[in-house]
Amino acid sequence: MNDILTFLGLIKKAGRLAIGDERTALAVSNAQAKVLILASDASRNITKRAYALSDAGGIPIRTLPWDKGALGSALGVKLCALCAICDAGFAKKFAEKFAEIEKNG
Repeated sequence: MNDILTFLGLIKKAGRLAIGDERTALAVSNAQAKVLILASDASRNITKRAYALSDAGGIPIRTLPWDKGALGSALGVKLCALCAICDAGFAKKFAEKFAEIEKNG
């Protein structure tokens, strides 16, 4: 499993990850979400909702190169199309790891 997926699993265990579109929307509305994360194969509706949440909350959004199954597996659920990191420190570290993925392809 990729390092970033393992890291997201750690964030979940720490209780600082909102999983799914409803919990993510709640985290945005409560000003807890620091970054939104989309699976590569998120549906059109989930993607539209994620970008609307991102715009409404001024929150960055990142699309992973893995699908809902891989993201869900890393988080201990069947599928996950959208989640949100709800901790500034974890969000900063995620941004560093994500930049490495973008840099190295």
